[in-house]
Amino acid sequence: MTLLLPRQRYCRKIAAGIRQRLIIDDEWLPYEIHPDTPAEGVRLDEYFPGMNTALFLRRLIQRAKRYDLFFGPQEVMSNSRLALMGGEFAKEHGCYHQYHEAVFKAFSLNAKHR
Repeated sequence: MTLLLPRQRYCRKIAAGIRQRLIIDDEWLPYEIHPDTPAEGVRLDEYFPGMNTALFLRRLIQRAKRYDLFFGPQEVMSNSRLALMGGEFAKEHGCYHQYHEAVFKAFSLNAKHR
């Protein structure tokens, strides 16, 4: 669950729509996309040199709006290892979905990286 990219959120919205029409049993498997990200995170423009991060983020925000998702300022790519470990703990204790929502909101809306 690298929290910068909302693809998982898009997929969840799509799956929710499918579940309204069909009976499906879905299981979400989080994974670490950039394990080399330092524990303190890294600025996007440093991790992706030469990329127009401002344009990328504007497009991300526009796409997210189609799914009623909103993002605060995103300048840092977080190291998601602790979030993933917390998610596994939450899953073992039956509260994964609540945990996932709380982490997503903290990061995407409030830009809390640690």
